[in-house]
Amino acid sequence: MSPSSPDILGLLEEALAEEVCQKQAPGSPDKSKYKVQAADEEEGSLSVADYHQNMTQITQDKIEKGGLKHEETEKAPLVQEVTEAVKKRLISKQVEDRTAEKCEIIGKRWEEERGKLIEKLELHKGEAMHCEDAIGQGSLASAELGDLIEQSEDSIKDLSSKLAEKNDLIKERKDDIEELDDDLHDKHDLTMRLEAAIDGIRHELSDLHDERKKCQDSVEEVSSDNLAELDYRIEEGEDLIEEYQDDIEGYEDEIRDVVDLMVEHEACVKELSSESAKLDSQIKVYEVKLSQYRYEKWMRDEHKKRLQEAKGFFEQLQKKAGDMITNRELEVGEEIREAYRLAKEEVERSAN
Repeated sequence: MSPSSPDILGLLEEALAEEVCQKQAPGSPDKSKYKVQAADEEEGSLSVADYHQNMTQITQDKIEKGGLKHEETEKAPLVQEVTEAVKKRLISKQVEDRTAEKCEIIGKRWEEERGKLIEKLELHKGEAMHCEDAIGQGSLASAELGDLIEQSEDSIKDLSSKLAEKNDLIKERKDDIEELDDDLHDKHDLTMRLEAAIDGIRHELSDLHDERKKCQDSVEEVSSDNLAELDYRIEEGEDLIEEYQDDIEGYEDEIRDVVDLMVEHEACVKELSSESAKLDSQIKVYEVKLSQYRYEKWMRDEHKKRLQEAKGFFEQLQKKAGDMITNRELEVGEEIREAYRLAKEEVERSAN
C-alpha cells in the first residue's frame, strides 16, 4: 500500500460514518443521490451491494468537491482493497444479524423444550430419591425385624434347652417311680409269702400242740424224749413265726418309705410337668412371633426389591432425560451452525 493510502482510507471511512451513523446536517452531501438511505444503527439493514454503490458515489462526490485528486482515484487496487475490507465487515454484520434472528427462534424453541426435559429430569430424580429414602427406611425396619427374629430364636433356643432339662428330670423321676413301684411289688410279695409261711407254721404248731396233749393225756407211758422233741419243734416254730413277723414289720416300714418316696417323686413330676407346660407355652408364643417377624421381614425385603427396581427404572429415565438434553444441545448447536451457513450463503448471493 502506498504512503497516501491512509488519506484515502480515512476519507472513505469518514464518508461511511456520514452515511450510516449521523443524521443529515446542513452542507452535508445529499443522501437522496444514493439508492439506499442511511440505516439506523440498531437495524443495520444496508445491503452489501447498496453499500458498495454508495461508497462509489461518495468517492465521486469527494472528487467533485476536491477532497480527492483524480490521480488518487486511478489507484484502483487500493480502492478495491478498502472496498473489499468494508464489504467483508458488512457481510459479517449482516450474517450475524440474520443468524441472530434465526437463533432467537431456535433459542426460544430450545428453551421451551429444554424446560420440559429438565422438568422430566427433576421429576425422575425426585422419584428416584423418594425410592432411595423408602429403601433406607425399609432397611432400618428390616434390620429391626432381623434383631427381633434373632432375639426370638435365642429365646426359643434357651426355653427349649430348659424344657429339655425339665423333661429329662421328669423322665428320671418317672424311672425312679417305676423302680420304686417294682420294689414295692417285690416287698408286697415277700410280705405275703412270709404271712403265708406263718400261717403254715401255725397250722403245724397246732398239730404239734394236739400231739403233745395226746401224749400227756395218754394212759400209756410216753417217752420223755418224744415230749422233748415236740417241745423243741413247737419252740422252733414259734421262734420262726416271731422272726417272720419281725421281717414283715420291716418290709411294711420299707413299703411305707417307698410309698412316701413315690408320692414325693410323683409330686415332683407334677411340678416339673407344670413348669414344662409353661415353657412349652412360652416357646409356642415365641414361635408365633418368630413366624410373624419372618413374614414381615420377607414382605419388607420384597418391597425393598421392588423399590430398588423402581429406583433403577427412574434412574434410567433420569439418565435418558439427561442424554436427551445433551443430544438436543448438540442438535441445536448444529441447527445454529446451519443457520449461520445459510445466512452467509444468502448474504453472499445478495452481495454478488
